[in-house]
Amino acid sequence: MRPPLSYVPLLPVMFSIIAGIVVSRRLGDEVFIVIALLLCCTVSALLLKRRYIAVLFATVIVGLVAGEADAFKGRGNVPHEGVHRGSGLVKSVRESEMSQRCIVSMIGDYEGNCYLTVPGFEDGVAPGDYISFSASFKGLDSPRDVDGDTDLSDFYYRNHIVSRATVLHDSLAVTGRNESLLWKIKRLRGKFIDDITRSGLKESSQEFIAAVLLGDDSLLDYERRPGFAAAGLAHVLALSGMHVAIIAGILSFVLFPLAWAGHRKCRWIIVILLLWWYALMTGMSPSVTRAVIMFSLLLVAKIIGRGYSSANALCFAAIVILVFSPRQLFAPGFQLSFLAVFALIAIPAALPEISTRNRLLRIVTSYLVYTLSAVIGTLPAAVYYFHQFPVYFIAANIPCAIVLPLLLAGALVVLALQAAGIDWSLLDNAVDALCNIVITTADKTAGLPHSTVDNLYLPWWSVIAAYAVIVSVLILLYYRKRWMIYVAVTAIALFLVSVNAGGDEVDKLFVGRSADATNLIYTKGNQAFMLSSVPRHQLDDEARYASKRYDEFLGRRDIDSLVVCDRACAGHNVMIEYGKQRIVVVNSNEIPRGVSADYLIVCRGFKADIVGLATSVECDSILLGSDINSRRRRRYFNELRETGRAVRSLEDDYGLVIESSR
Repeated sequence: MRPPLSYVPLLPVMFSIIAGIVVSRRLGDEVFIVIALLLCCTVSALLLKRRYIAVLFATVIVGLVAGEADAFKGRGNVPHEGVHRGSGLVKSVRESEMSQRCIVSMIGDYEGNCYLTVPGFEDGVAPGDYISFSASFKGLDSPRDVDGDTDLSDFYYRNHIVSRATVLHDSLAVTGRNESLLWKIKRLRGKFIDDITRSGLKESSQEFIAAVLLGDDSLLDYERRPGFAAAGLAHVLALSGMHVAIIAGILSFVLFPLAWAGHRKCRWIIVILLLWWYALMTGMSPSVTRAVIMFSLLLVAKIIGRGYSSANALCFAAIVILVFSPRQLFAPGFQLSFLAVFALIAIPAALPEISTRNRLLRIVTSYLVYTLSAVIGTLPAAVYYFHQFPVYFIAANIPCAIVLPLLLAGALVVLALQAAGIDWSLLDNAVDALCNIVITTADKTAGLPHSTVDNLYLPWWSVIAAYAVIVSVLILLYYRKRWMIYVAVTAIALFLVSVNAGGDEVDKLFVGRSADATNLIYTKGNQAFMLSSVPRHQLDDEARYASKRYDEFLGRRDIDSLVVCDRACAGHNVMIEYGKQRIVVVNSNEIPRGVSADYLIVCRGFKADIVGLATSVECDSILLGSDINSRRRRRYFNELRETGRAVRSLEDDYGLVIESSR
């Protein structure tokens, strides 16, 4: 007899809080009317002695209140334009070769979070620093050129960012440091990363350990993450429950003498404290926080001698995280972490038990069941966010599952020895060898033919339909009710219809936004081409930037890469016809004669008489590229306006998009 779902009473409570958070984000100020109505429903349910229904109404209110309180934190008066002087507390820092990207909580005259870019010529900052600076501020409403252009709105929303800015040269100063215990713990990660880089480990091992042990991937090689994703090992680079489980096991092993001495409860308490210390130090990511909450509940159950339900612990972890940080609900990391663990709990429980006397076969079977369960649980969401499916993920995960516990244990010992000023070359070589196994496995797997199925772009309703299929099949397997067959078949049919619905069959031409170049990008069938105004030696870098920015736009059209044309490079002019439109790109001082066009695009290579150019080329509209010197662009704009010509600057909120049917 299988236990009923009432064994997981927190599951409906969790969904009620999720519903409240979602409704809060959609309603805005009208949320207070909904709260009042739900309060009436809660009181009515209590009067009718429907206590559990009253609890569900009450938890929806909790979600609404949490969402509204969180929205209040996301408001601020940070400037959206112009150059201003400001100060604030650095909350997080992400390093790159040319700059630091910081989330700064503004203090003083301004309030709210600002996404601050600190160029490489400024002194570096660290989390917990108080800084003052002058910066050029911009709003968050950055226009998108086409569907599939890079969109940072979700990132800004999840981090309560209300403005963005770039620090002006030599204007940043560190004025102090937050010395609270919380920030001291957070800053330890930077110290440990420094210890790793000072060790005798190879550079590739240093960057890998910084990611898998401390959650800092800023040292990773640019090509490393795509290779791990293609091999189905992306979860190895992101701190998750797997890492927490390994670290908890290592801590339990190290503290085993306490249990041997009869202090078993003391051992578990120390493990709990160290796990929360680790979560704080690594940034309290949703996956790590979820795992630490679940492990804490497990160990508390051991201490007080009570039973433990992993499903209830999962729901409790979600409730705690969402009440204190509702916006995590919309983060891919939060969703994938909870979906994976839910699948690990639900799918094996729904399957018939496999009885075998062969221990090795039982271990292999269990490994396959749990690996496939995690994949099934996360597959629709992972495809929606990352647009690919790794084919050989099971083969790649087998050696990594064996090696990773040893690798993390060795890395912890290396850190401990470095803190004591000891460098043990034999241990460094062993850790290097273990890192090499994981990295080589990822590289070799990613290099196999057809290692991934790419360009998988699902609409959100397809993801919902896919999970409806999974849930209906699970309920069918769990309860063995015949009527659930019809529900499962219906869900599968809806999923297939949603996947096959739509599709963009229109070719497009647009001018991509870039401060350094004017890029004309256009598609023809399953090919894409780019004309760029940069010099020839910069073409590859500009193409790499454009390919990354418009990756989704290209992927939706099953286009693998951009074909870069050098006809419009600095010192050249070019004319192209696209559909019924004719476009002339001028990137030299040579003025075309006797040419007519719908659009005339002027790039930085042109420095001659703009009115003479407009007189020579008969056109409907003149577009001034964002790569032209700002003073010269303003002069061109004013001169053309004075002559009554239609002119727009591509630095502003205008983007050219032309569609052409295939």
